[in-house]
Amino acid sequence: MIKALEGFEFDGMGNGPTLYRAEDHQCFKTCVVVQGKEEPKDKFDLMEVIKVVPREELVYDAAMFGGELGPSDPKQC
Repeated sequence: MIKALEGFEFDGMGNGPTLYRAEDHQCFKTCVVVQGKEEPKDKFDLMEVIKVVPREELVYDAAMFGGELGPSDPKQC
């Protein structure tokens, strides 16, 4: 399963396309920044979208934290 997901990009889980990066297994997607409303009009009027940050602005170098991911073969675990 790990190898199948590495580098996989998919859509349909919330706010846009998601990348499952192969190098460090981090998922990246657009981030919606919200703030709770102090005086909502009704039970559905709870948050205000403050900013939408594109995925491209959130991606960082995979080598930043280093480390070894370990084996992807369950027989080696």
